[in-house]
Amino acid sequence: MRTGTWKTRTVRLALLGALAFASARAFAGSPAPVSGFSVAPADDGWVMGWTTSPQQAEGVKVVVVARTDGRFPENPTDGEPVAQRLDPPGTSISEPYAPPTSGETYSYSAFAVDESGTASAPAHAEATMPLQPPGTVQNLRRTDLGS
Repeated sequence: MRTGTWKTRTVRLALLGALAFASARAFAGSPAPVSGFSVAPADDGWVMGWTTSPQQAEGVKVVVVARTDGRFPENPTDGEPVAQRLDPPGTSISEPYAPPTSGETYSYSAFAVDESGTASAPAHAEATMPLQPPGTVQNLRRTDLGS
């Protein structure tokens, strides 16, 4: 009995190791992801922030895309483009952004994309744009319908 259990554990560990190796290889050769990706309220909308990797090669741009269906974008073309910047390695960015629809929840993903189009693993953030109150009502008159 112990031999069977040991073999099963060995096989499981071997499979887990293979999966971890396969996951690591999936992003091998891709740009380093951005860090500290966030979306925060500002006076006229939102401010997105992130830091490019200090190990990032020259010519790597950051692409931010958004979705409103409750899913985070899985790649740089899986959603509505929001921002695209080419900044030096190790740069902290603060990018203003005004979502088009109030009251909707936006799921954002930021990718580092190299010149050949290879993307990094995504960084995620989510935010809901508050509903805007209606403007001031002017020249309002009361009308009696029963008279």
